[in-house]
Amino acid sequence: MLLIYQDVQSLQSEARRLCSRISVHDANLASQLRRAAQAVALNTGEGMGARAGARRQAYSVALRETRECMAAIDVAERWGYAERDEAMVDRLDKIAATLYRLTATR
Repeated sequence: MLLIYQDVQSLQSEARRLCSRISVHDANLASQLRRAAQAVALNTGEGMGARAGARRQAYSVALRETRECMAAIDVAERWGYAERDEAMVDRLDKIAATLYRLTATR
């Protein structure tokens, strides 16, 4: 199991709380953040059970979804829907860095 997987699961709780705040103002943005956060977990989990190219592909999707979560947080902040959660952003940065290393060609 990847050490980062615990962070991926903690992200789910953080995203759930943030989605609740955002949905008051923008249900579509909240839905997009929810789906992206869930996809980070699902694709990371899939990658842990895959081999070679399939593993890299799953981690690559998880990385893109992590970046989408970051963008959703930025949008929510800019539109005044929620304050930036630095702990969540730091966790996303950590997840993204690990996934990047796992997908980088050697």
